[in-house]
Amino acid sequence: SSSSSSSSGTVITPPYGKTIYLQATANSKYVSAVAREQQAPLKANAGHILEWETFEVVDAGGGYSALRAHATGKFVRATLSQAGVPLEADADTIKEWEQFQWLDAGNGAIGLKAKANGLMVSARMKETDAPLKATANHLLSWETFKWGETGSSSSSSSSSSSSSSSSSSSSSSSSG
Repeated sequence: SSSSSSSSGTVITPPYGKTIYLQATANSKYVSAVAREQQAPLKANAGHILEWETFEVVDAGGGYSALRAHATGKFVRATLSQAGVPLEADADTIKEWEQFQWLDAGNGAIGLKAKANGLMVSARMKETDAPLKATANHLLSWETFKWGETGSSSSSSSSSSSSSSSSSSSSSSSSG
């Protein structure tokens, strides 16, 4: 009996193999792997989609996904052995800390639930320039993200391809 209340969302299948962006619902900013900072923390602070704002969705098995940041080429990790550590794009392999479930948050938005602690990824917008952390028990506005494909390879199954044409030229080596 998998009870899926509105506060936790229903588990959905991620777009495996696709390159995507994530946009925080709370502030409409794009999630960026800030490669110039140590461990490349994830922050919802970008006004546009460039290389740092793109992630490849990888099938981690068992209904979980991993996100490989294009900024670092590494996997996003929720470090849970230390308190207060943000999501960081610095893991070489996919283990428990690098696995997330996608949850349907309604209106085309998703929530990301960390396998390691069962908590939701939150953008925590009340704090200035705060990194994303897996700390929330419920899906509220800070824990929901819009997403879309960027520079889609050869599949035309996506119904909204308006954003792919403007960002496909940025796939060459652009560094931040």
